[in-house]
Amino acid sequence: MRWKQPTRAAQPLLLPAFALFALITVLAFQIRLLLLASAWIDRITISLAVGITLCAAGGGVYCNRTLRDSSETEVRYRNLVDSIDEGFCIIEMIYDSEGRPVDYRFLEVNPAFERQTGIENARGRTMREITPLHEQHWFDTYGRVALTGEPTRFQNHATQLGRWFDVHAFPIDAPCLHRVAVLFHDLTERLRIEQEIRESTAQFRAIYERAPVGIEQVALDGRLLMVNSTQCGILGYTEAEMLSLTFEDITHPADRPREAALLELLFSGQQESYNMEKRYVHKNGTPVWVNITSTMVRSRDGAPEYRITVVEDITTRKHAEQAIINTEKLAVAGRMAAAMAHEINNPLGAALNSLYLISLDQSLSEANCQYLDFAQRELERVAHITKQTLGFYRETGSPTKVDLREVADDVINLYRPKLNNKDVQVDLRFQIGVPIYGIEGELRQVLSNLFSNSIDAVDTQGCIRLRIAGPLTLDGKRPVARLTVSDDGVGIPRQHIEKIFEPFFSTKENTGTGLGLWVTQQLVRKHGGKIRVRSKPGVGSVFQVYLPMERRTLERITQGHGNRDLRATA
Repeated sequence: MRWKQPTRAAQPLLLPAFALFALITVLAFQIRLLLLASAWIDRITISLAVGITLCAAGGGVYCNRTLRDSSETEVRYRNLVDSIDEGFCIIEMIYDSEGRPVDYRFLEVNPAFERQTGIENARGRTMREITPLHEQHWFDTYGRVALTGEPTRFQNHATQLGRWFDVHAFPIDAPCLHRVAVLFHDLTERLRIEQEIRESTAQFRAIYERAPVGIEQVALDGRLLMVNSTQCGILGYTEAEMLSLTFEDITHPADRPREAALLELLFSGQQESYNMEKRYVHKNGTPVWVNITSTMVRSRDGAPEYRITVVEDITTRKHAEQAIINTEKLAVAGRMAAAMAHEINNPLGAALNSLYLISLDQSLSEANCQYLDFAQRELERVAHITKQTLGFYRETGSPTKVDLREVADDVINLYRPKLNNKDVQVDLRFQIGVPIYGIEGELRQVLSNLFSNSIDAVDTQGCIRLRIAGPLTLDGKRPVARLTVSDDGVGIPRQHIEKIFEPFFSTKENTGTGLGLWVTQQLVRKHGGKIRVRSKPGVGSVFQVYLPMERRTLERITQGHGNRDLRATA
């Protein structure tokens, strides 16, 4: 069955029918904006609109009484189009002789059209007349819609108008009329804000990544949500490794209770941030001193969301502070040693002189003479030990030829009582045929400190191996003697290896001063030598001292040059 030609009386219904079509399309456009729906909603809505329009037009053939309603529909259409915030217009495409779209004329515009485009009095005028430099792609797009009948949705820039538009264009009226309805929205301000946000975000990201301090975003459960490259560098982790950890994982166990108390105040709202000096744990297990400021970020209702923590690496400063403290301690220890030597030597001298005078008495019995000789020998031994001990730390003699085998024998004899008490075996081997040049008392102190530490490290019936070999070549440059002291004792934990040569650092708790290995290293450096250590907990330790053997060591030691840049290596 074919549609009948509308009668003259029914033809006025065509305008409200098209109005209804435009109304439904406008509603579809706004719904799509709200729901961010895909283009299939547009096609369904337009199909529905066409159907309704045809029904309305066809119904006009048979229902002349709806003429009264058409006027009301037109008014509603006009009110809706005039009240929407989006710009709306109906244009008529203009083609050249070859059928290419070259311009279009505005047939209808709503009040928002002027606000969205800035164009005044557009009705009846062409686009080329208004903006002669308007881009060709606008004409091509609308011309394609008019010819194919396919609606389109796009975003593009109108350079001469200085605006970006989100556009929905769809055909209207008969195809031969080349008319297109355009519903659009000015995106310029939104895109400007988005660009500012992108630039601001990029700027923040650059500052965040290049900041000289570490920055962490920490979840309420302690997970690391975000870290910058500086923070990764401080602790030696990659970003992926860091994000698999919690702040407790990287915090030194000794500092966790103190920070937990501050976090409790933070979560309860009693304070918004806290500052503290603490230790993190490097990936290699060493402690890293940091100064942190942690601030809680809360939601609008005041509930905590996450923490931002700024981390400053103060390890170097801490080491410098400790070095100053150690220097002061050393100065105090030196003054105390000098005072003790003075206080001990004076009464020792008086006692020895008194014993000498008593020994001149010819009336002493044989038993008393024996007691007197014993007392003299013991006091002389005390004086010798005092002089020897002080000489270990401050030897005033000149460098001479030193036989390391004799030094080793003397040290072993000195500690023979301790070796016997612990039933410790000493395996001594020499592979050196010439002496070296140095200060004997200082070299004796070096070997004594290493030997004493091994005795303390081994258990009952342990073993200490002492080797002296040379000449050998160190780094392919110079002949050296190598002195090795090794044991099968408790060993040194990895995290302590690089600290054992620091003054006042000791793993012996209250039984050690922490000066032995520091003094040892200073004396080895003074002689132009080098000290190395290898150790494994539960297996034992090996200390190797390399001492130059060439004769020019004599001048270097005398002039106090030495190799002050040498470092102990592990």
